[in-house]
Amino acid sequence: MTLPLNQRRGLNRQQAIDYLGIKGTYFDKEIRPRLHGIKMGTSMIFDRQDLDIVFEQLKLGSGDVGPTVKGATQWPKEPQESSKHKMGAGESTRPTREIDFRDVLKRIKQRKTGC
Repeated sequence: MTLPLNQRRGLNRQQAIDYLGIKGTYFDKEIRPRLHGIKMGTSMIFDRQDLDIVFEQLKLGSGDVGPTVKGATQWPKEPQESSKHKMGAGESTRPTREIDFRDVLKRIKQRKTGC
């Protein structure tokens, strides 16, 4: 007879991942370092009660105040500007001065004439 995961005391890695409902990479990075597993044969077994404790610690330490409510976040009406300079449509973010343009035009003409 096979017990459901929530009734087993010891869980292997995949069972622990399934029990917590998380991805394997998150388990390996965030959960596994906080656990003390027991080597049984070729498997590492984790205590379900330890998994519950680590889960509660993460839940309490996450800073969340509770479940999110759809529509509770109010986004700003106007997007924040990344620059204080107002740009028109099609304008460069670096204002090109007329002198810079004349200098470039002069160099292009010199290349064409070979001077």
